[in-house]
Amino acid sequence: MHKPFISGALVLAFGLVPGLAAAQIGVDVDVDASAQVDTRAYGRDDDDSMQSDAETKGELRLQMNGSGIEVTSAAQVKSDADLDVLSVNLAVQHQGVADVEISTGESVSVTVQYEHEGRFLGFIPVTVRSTNRVESVADAGVRVSSRLPWWSFLLRVRNYDSSEIEFRLSENASITANAHAEASVASRAEVAEAMVAEIRASTEANASVGE
Repeated sequence: MHKPFISGALVLAFGLVPGLAAAQIGVDVDVDASAQVDTRAYGRDDDDSMQSDAETKGELRLQMNGSGIEVTSAAQVKSDADLDVLSVNLAVQHQGVADVEISTGESVSVTVQYEHEGRFLGFIPVTVRSTNRVESVADAGVRVSSRLPWWSFLLRVRNYDSSEIEFRLSENASITANAHAEASVASRAEVAEAMVAEIRASTEANASVGE
């Protein structure tokens, strides 16, 4: 009896969200550069949540620099090349981290895309990416932001709080100390590492939000 309504709602939603029109259940769909949705159930047993990050990342493997070193922490970063390797390895090491971008220009800009669990139209399990950014500004301060894609109004997101993430990023001592103009590659790495830690902590603390 209600099937026409549900079908109509899905057609409308697919028309509003770029890329979803051709999506099928169980297939990842790239929506734009800052977001990705896939249909994935988020109900997990405690045993499942104790899987190591390496296991949940599937076939991804840590990358090595030109010297054959797996750069997995800011303390190992000595060059732009090391910074690039760390960017990849942060996503490999930490479940939920989808992508890390660290600038190598004159000013600092670090972006972390993180995956959150939600319900599309209230009943379809999905994973949506937040875009979290820290940038240095002219007065030696930092600008922080955290957002979901524009179409997130169609979702009920389970473990995301933008205001809390922004507060954590702006109050983190390592971030404020290292995110300054012309920061060294090691300092930029420290910012990225601290961002991942704060976003993960916020996501875990808000695991029940939106249920």
